[in-house]
Amino acid sequence: MGHLFNIQTAVFALVCMAACGKPTERNSIGTVEPLEPNLAPAVEPVGDELYPEGVLSMVCGEEEREPSYHWCHARGYVHAPIADVFETTRNVDVNVDRREIDSWVRTWDEDPETDYSYFVDVELFNIIAVQYTLKYGHNVEIGTLDAPELTWCLFDLTQASSVLEILRGSIVLRQIDKDITEYEYIEHLKAPLRDTEQVENTMRDIYADVLAHVHGEPLPDYD
Repeated sequence: MGHLFNIQTAVFALVCMAACGKPTERNSIGTVEPLEPNLAPAVEPVGDELYPEGVLSMVCGEEEREPSYHWCHARGYVHAPIADVFETTRNVDVNVDRREIDSWVRTWDEDPETDYSYFVDVELFNIIAVQYTLKYGHNVEIGTLDAPELTWCLFDLTQASSVLEILRGSIVLRQIDKDITEYEYIEHLKAPLRDTEQVENTMRDIYADVLAHVHGEPLPDYD
């Protein structure tokens, strides 16, 4: 879901003075499919709880082949109906990395390949201004819009400052029973001074946002 870097060093500032100019056009996403098979194992039961909420199973690493990038795969459970979780994952405040970015605006799109699609324009100000746009597509793969059983979401850059090379991800929701949803999240990132740990932290933040929103609680404050 949206995300980006905390520009904290003079090295990064010098890189950006050379590369962070007018946003560069990127290709739009195509069909809505998961980026790849999720490598994270299922969350282990805790005591008598077969599907514990609040525990995120993760596998993270770095793709060394060009174009290289940092990646993380995650699985967890949400104790809520899948329709509620599906609605939550379409909430922009939940999607974006509120710990890092300064402002974001959603514009709805009419993509015939998706059930729901929109663009999110993001701005980050820290030494210099960084802007980028993500496109999100959501589909119900099994079930209906009112009663989904399996949903897919894909997001990817459509426009970004040239310093941001890769930012994409996918979300899969799977109904376990009427009150439990399995949540899968994958993200790829390539940007200066970013590493696998930052991707992992972002995914933990967004999972915490999902849990808070779906249970009607305030989103965590990252100020």
